Amino acid sequence: MASGRRGVLSSLLGIHADLERMIHDVVGEGARVGSSRSWAPPADVFVTGSHLVVRLEVAGVPRDKIDVSFRKGELRVRGVRLECEDQPKEGYWQMEIANGPFERRVKVPLPVDPDRIEAVSRDGILEIRMPIVAEERQSYVRIRTDAGAQ
Repeated sequence: MASGRRGVLSSLLGIHADLERMIHDVVGEGARVGSSRSWAPPADVFVTGSHLVVRLEVAGVPRDKIDVSFRKGELRVRGVRLECEDQPKEGYWQMEIANGPFERRVKVPLPVDPDRIEAVSRDGILEIRMPIVAEERQSYVRIRTDAGAQ
């Protein structure tokens, strides 16, 4: 009977991998179905004051396991969330918290100063603040104001 269960589990994992590949092909790099092999933290991207801000939900990821880089207009955040091993587990009834390596890439829609990017991790949220280049900020504000006046 145990070998039958393994066959069903193997089939389900195969379907899961196929579904994950299809979603990745349609939606892109940021999308992942819950998986212990890889995952992508949810992100908010917005403008506040003179900064473009990216916030990522990285609860349970130690600061020293997060790498932030910026290259050619793309912000890249990589890291690893390890499974909490504070209690021995005999089996799972439900498993939804993704563990393992992650990567999230965000195309930065405005020119920013890469030398002044700051990242702070607090309470499970990684906030990356990127100063918008001053000339570009002016044109962005004008476009947003004109669009809002219609």
